Amino acid sequence: MRYTLLGRTGVRVSTLCLGTAFLGIAPLEADAPRLVARAIDGGVNFLDTANSYGNQTRFDRPGIPPAADRPSSEELVGRGVRGRRHEVVIATKVQERVGDGPNDGGPAGGGLTRRHIMSQCERSLRRLGTDYIDVYYAHHPDPTTPLDQTLRAFDDLVHQGKVRYPALSNYPAWELTRALWLADRLRLDPPVAMEMPYNLLDRGVDRDALPVAPHQAPAG
Repeated sequence: MRYTLLGRTGVRVSTLCLGTAFLGIAPLEADAPRLVARAIDGGVNFLDTANSYGNQTRFDRPGIPPAADRPSSEELVGRGVRGRRHEVVIATKVQERVGDGPNDGGPAGGGLTRRHIMSQCERSLRRLGTDYIDVYYAHHPDPTTPLDQTLRAFDDLVHQGKVRYPALSNYPAWELTRALWLADRLRLDPPVAMEMPYNLLDRGVDRDALPVAPHQAPAG
């Protein structure tokens, strides 16, 4: 396995990251922890999940238990790393809708408000069976919440020891740049990574985020 630096953190992560959105579906619950353990045995030390993965109806498929009967992806990751937490870097996310209430996340539900971030972080920690999250992503932009509020909430979690590094996911280049500028101006822990879709059919990152990234690395 090859390893690479995660931004400017000094932390080395495997160039292959285990995505876990479909744990409990493919593979099924009984096999999911074994898959996680097999990945770790193969040298993968970077695991990616989210508070909205696994046990939502959008993941329902014929022939598998319904969402209400499935554990979340975070729970299955937690089972898979039990006794091996020190070997892995766990990334999870917050923003997407996780309930039916007016403040239960998503673009119109305060997904990146201080209220939602703080409560969801506690729930993710319990599901993962750990007392800290290595990389905590803002899953998508939240157009109804000021960006500085989101960054301050992540910074507070870092200072509380519950999060090691804040990060962004699915942000356009202009908003990534603004987040880094705000973090610098307000003396907050800056986002250390950006997660974006990238495949043969979706190459938008080539035109947007990638040209910006080398010029926006925090100084120091």
